[in-house]
Amino acid sequence: IIMATFSVAAVVPLTAAGLASRSLFTRRRESLARAGQIGRLVMGYSLLLIGILVLTGLDKQLEAWLLDIAPDWLPALTTRF
Repeated sequence: IIMATFSVAAVVPLTAAGLASRSLFTRRRESLARAGQIGRLVMGYSLLLIGILVLTGLDKQLEAWLLDIAPDWLPALTTRF
């Protein structure tokens, strides 16, 4: 009985959220598709830029420069754990 109650209590909000999101996605389909296209372009150019930086070795120079201008607490925080 406890497991049945738990499963019903878990399924009802998930089903409601699924039905609500379906109507939201159908109304916003065009804007979501446009955002997806823009996101793919941004991600593609970012990966291309990072690849060029790695191939030329400029990523290490960029990292060294960023470490030079970073406040002292930031590298200490990121290397502490």
